[in-house]
Amino acid sequence: GREVLASLRIGYHVSANRCIGILAPVYCHPLESIKVLSLSLDNMTECDVLAKRSVRKKRVLSFTLEKKIFLVVLALPLLALLAIISNPLPPRAKIANSFFLPSISTTTNTDNTSSTAIRQQRNPSKEPIRSWGCHRKEAPLIYVHLGKSGGGSVRARFAAAALGYGRGKKWAKPNKDNHYYPMPNNSKGKFCTSQNNNYHVTNSILYKKTFEGNLDCNATTPIGMAVACPGKTSGRCMGCGVYIKPCRTVYAGHNAMGSEIHWLPPKFLQKWWSENWKHPKSTHSFAIKEALLSLNPSDKRWCFGQAERPGPHDRERKQNILYHKCGLPLASLVDGQFRKYWQQLQKVTDREVSFDLANNNFSPIYASLPVHRVTVLRDPYSWLVSKFFWHGYEKRNIKCDDIKRASRPNSSGWAHYEILRAYILKLCGVDCSIRYENGLTSLDELEAQAESNLRQSFSVVGILNETDIFYEMVSKRISYVDMALNPHVTGQKHSSFKKDKKAEIKRCSKIFGNKDFQERFKKELPVLATIERLYNVAVEVNRFQQKELQKCNVQ
Repeated sequence: GREVLASLRIGYHVSANRCIGILAPVYCHPLESIKVLSLSLDNMTECDVLAKRSVRKKRVLSFTLEKKIFLVVLALPLLALLAIISNPLPPRAKIANSFFLPSISTTTNTDNTSSTAIRQQRNPSKEPIRSWGCHRKEAPLIYVHLGKSGGGSVRARFAAAALGYGRGKKWAKPNKDNHYYPMPNNSKGKFCTSQNNNYHVTNSILYKKTFEGNLDCNATTPIGMAVACPGKTSGRCMGCGVYIKPCRTVYAGHNAMGSEIHWLPPKFLQKWWSENWKHPKSTHSFAIKEALLSLNPSDKRWCFGQAERPGPHDRERKQNILYHKCGLPLASLVDGQFRKYWQQLQKVTDREVSFDLANNNFSPIYASLPVHRVTVLRDPYSWLVSKFFWHGYEKRNIKCDDIKRASRPNSSGWAHYEILRAYILKLCGVDCSIRYENGLTSLDELEAQAESNLRQSFSVVGILNETDIFYEMVSKRISYVDMALNPHVTGQKHSSFKKDKKAEIKRCSKIFGNKDFQERFKKELPVLATIERLYNVAVEVNRFQQKELQKCNVQ
């Protein structure tokens, strides 16, 4: 019943006289022609209450029909369980067997000793690092930029890694030349930068303003985000149209890991789900498949038969109406259906952790997408000093070494704020910030998913002070990118260190490099210890990938 109650909380007004199951156990809706996927008697009671209010207390379903449905509901769980046991798991669900799964805690854990015990419990043997092979041809290729980690130069180098590059320093304007990446079947890929919006909760505290611009979304699972918060249908990246299946794009932006779930073409997502996650006798899997089909442009099934997904000519006011009328209830419904499917997988998957712990890590979904993601991480303490001066915190009469002030558990605690929004949540995935701002996850769960992503979802993980090695790794990993091309294109360096602050910058850098200061800071600020561990994982992954790529030659 949580999905129904969520619909009540968001103020979705029911003007119907019929209860029909759409993508979730039950939902009140005027369309009678939509196929009933499954019904829940408890939810039906909620639906009855809503329907009675909206149709002047007319009965929704007859008592006789309710008895029939009651018998069906009793039989469905047994049939579903038998179907799951007797059928093999979807291909990627088998892979999920080996995935590192998070330990659950209802509150952010501030006790380092307790956190260590939890991590040992959820990870008795270290999760393996994925091997990707050489000269991969899948597209899109996505650079996940964490900010203050060399992104100004790295993005320019990806732009210049194309054949036919001829726009000089205007690397961020791909329509100014005839560049292309030589992709399979004589196709040509295109570069794109920061052209896709970010999706966050309404009036987000962590993301009040972003470079790519914000759109509202309240879905808390990757599939819910894909369906309820689809990307724009016009003004898209070249090579990644909404009407075609392939997405031949090299994308570089400030978006969080997994943001492509919003803008990948519908046919791309539909094929991915069918090939990797479809289960022949799961009503939830079938419902997700139908939901992804509704993403096709001009398909009014997207909004319960009332409207298609937001189009190129929808102004902000109409998009806002569609969000409240369609996006919010869709998010609740598809999230609910996906979570039920996810729970089914945990029941039939051999895991050494409890069932509850398995339901909050969606890293296998991101890892199964046939895309390539690369990123560069920076030492946390150097990164924090750069963040401090880049955002001008020193101008607010804040001292960089004021641990108490930096660790406040709100936006006034600058280190706490920056670590969460620009490091942990960026690596965790696009669903994480919405779950976090809705109070639906913990720090341990965020760390678990971010670590899984580093080990399984990034085909190249680089370290900032080894960017030349990172470029070589990318060239070996991806067949259509040559990072050695056009070496004169370097991009603009966004330095945080201004000349007039030289003495204070030197002082802060020295303090942040002190081990005693680092230990005191971590004791006061648990998220700092979190990103230190994530950085160490990134170094581990980087070393593994370097060794793996030694057998590959740059084409």
